[in-house]
Amino acid sequence: MRLTQAIAAASMIAAIAAPLAAKPVPAAAPISCNKVLSVAETVWVAEAAAELGMFEGLLNGSFLLTYQPEAGSTGPNLVIKGEDGVLRLWLAGENIVADDGSVTRKLVTIGSEGDGAYAGAKVDLMLSGNFEPEKKGSYELTGSICSQVKRARR
Repeated sequence: MRLTQAIAAASMIAAIAAPLAAKPVPAAAPISCNKVLSVAETVWVAEAAAELGMFEGLLNGSFLLTYQPEAGSTGPNLVIKGEDGVLRLWLAGENIVADDGSVTRKLVTIGSEGDGAYAGAKVDLMLSGNFEPEKKGSYELTGSICSQVKRARR
């Protein structure tokens, strides 16, 4: 009798557990990584103490660069606004001043946040180029931006 009850109990548990186990677990959204290779020329905007320019290439958009390591910035150093959203980057790296006063920069992303297509993205970018203080700059932006692919609602 006990064996029959144990078998019946096991069958009930299996019958209840089977539909629960059969429910598919929603898969995480796939991740898409896009390479970035863009170039830009900047102009100095004294009122903002910043450079203003437009990236053109695999990442397009207007931007504002306020990289002054001696000032100890608390906000993002580079803000890029494009069709896909706004990307805010915190940068750190080398700022080498030549004898003529020009500055060679090699900066990497140490933090980021964004909205639109850049919300939650993993950003690995490097900004390199030259800057003539209070005049103009010339830069290249390289690296990758990885984000989850948004699925259409059913």
